[in-house]
Amino acid sequence: MASSPTLPPPPSISEEELEEELTDVGNKLLKPPSSTDELLKLLDELGCLLSKVSQEPTLSMLDALQPSMKALMGTEILMHNDTDVKVWVASCISEIARIMAPNAPYSDDEMKKFFQLSIVAVEQLSNTSGRSYSRAVLVLKTLANIRLCVLMLDLELDDLILKMFERFLDIKSLPDALLSDMERIMTLIVEESEERSFELMSVLLKSVKRENQYVSPVSWELGQKVLKNCAGILVLDIQKAVSTMGMAYTEFSEIVASICQVAPKTDNVVASKVSGSTGNPRGRRKRGPVNTASQGDGKAKRKRAARKSETGDAADHGEELVGRKIKVWWPADDQFYKGVITGFDRELKKHKVEYVDGDQENLYLRAERWEIVEDIILSTADLPIIEIAAKIEVSWLQQCLTKCREAQGKIPSSISGGREEVPR
Repeated sequence: MASSPTLPPPPSISEEELEEELTDVGNKLLKPPSSTDELLKLLDELGCLLSKVSQEPTLSMLDALQPSMKALMGTEILMHNDTDVKVWVASCISEIARIMAPNAPYSDDEMKKFFQLSIVAVEQLSNTSGRSYSRAVLVLKTLANIRLCVLMLDLELDDLILKMFERFLDIKSLPDALLSDMERIMTLIVEESEERSFELMSVLLKSVKRENQYVSPVSWELGQKVLKNCAGILVLDIQKAVSTMGMAYTEFSEIVASICQVAPKTDNVVASKVSGSTGNPRGRRKRGPVNTASQGDGKAKRKRAARKSETGDAADHGEELVGRKIKVWWPADDQFYKGVITGFDRELKKHKVEYVDGDQENLYLRAERWEIVEDIILSTADLPIIEIAAKIEVSWLQQCLTKCREAQGKIPSSISGGREEVPR
């Protein structure tokens, strides 16, 4: 097998030099060489340069990116027959998506073509000795780290999503870090879906059939983790899928029966979430063009999208946050939304957030960007209602206080606070 055309890492260069080199490579790709090896060298050089570009690029950097962005969507490159070229192109586009996040770098139709290439990249993950492997890894990590995979839902790429799940669950061996990326992608897609098809549920359930524990242990573990992560919203989906498959719960991992038994007790809105009623916090994400805002009222405009890379404290939080007033970042709206944590599910490690506008959702805070906005606990035992009424609507506050008391009886009178932020 031919060795990878990976170039040695270039020395540190200035912003101006980086822009010049990007422009030069982009112009060369506008007239791509006929030789596959030469084309791969150019794409590899472009990938190395793109990795040096930070998010929120300057106007001059955006100009420097234009030739490459145009070339990557050109027919000669995008429709190239060579698998390695397809993966290299997907990796370059994923880097551009990282740079441009939370905005999509291309039109909807062009992003659909990218996601088709991303499936080709995923298929190369099983070939760890192949020259496309490192580029396929880059595509996977970008899909996970900036939530790029969520755009597949907005573009209604259900067939590609199903194919991606199948490819993930077909892999026999992979480093733990990459399996975590797959878990994150699958969890995000399941949680952000307004509806989950029987086909998708069938793929997940087949991965945790009892015999699969020994036949394909990697698939077994991955499937179990995704089901557990999404247990709060999957109870009815699982029940319907198991019934349609004509199988018994004993034919699957114990997690399947466990979810259907405990989920209603840990989440009072499970039924409405699965059915898509107004109680579904995920239902407010509207499908449509990735680059345009949805029409409607304030809540209807909220849409989960690709995010910038985040860093910060990765510690898990539990019941100590119940009663805290926080704000949660919504990247598509480019703003925070305020709410109160009114409950915590110990098994699923998710916090229930009641927003000021009346919305609510259950969040795995470790995977969200959020902040504590006030170093107080909403408890009538410690603060007279009149003091808090000046900060929050009384009716909304009373509802939150009631739910807090129901959730854990008595809310602690004080908890050490301060600003906290959890990475994506």
